[in-house]
Amino acid sequence: MWSIPAFFGITNTLLSGISALDGAHSVNVGDEVTSKYTFVPSLTAASDGPTRYNIGGTITLNEAEGPVTTNLAPVTVTVLPQPVLVLDYFQET
Repeated sequence: MWSIPAFFGITNTLLSGISALDGAHSVNVGDEVTSKYTFVPSLTAASDGPTRYNIGGTITLNEAEGPVTTNLAPVTVTVLPQPVLVLDYFQET
């Protein structure tokens, strides 16, 4: 299994309802927190043709009884090869 970070740049594009996802902030009952991410494939993510990846994750909540971790359902994405053009040229003088 390939590690997603090896083939994708990952950026947090939206965070609302909390100022960070580092575990140092509280969320009250009834509060809504939204976090969205963008995954940008590298040139090597699909170098041999269309390549499928399952992107998922986990979320951990610190409850009174201790941490509770839940798996997020993976989503399958297909990355298509990116065109790479290499030119050798010269100019006669």
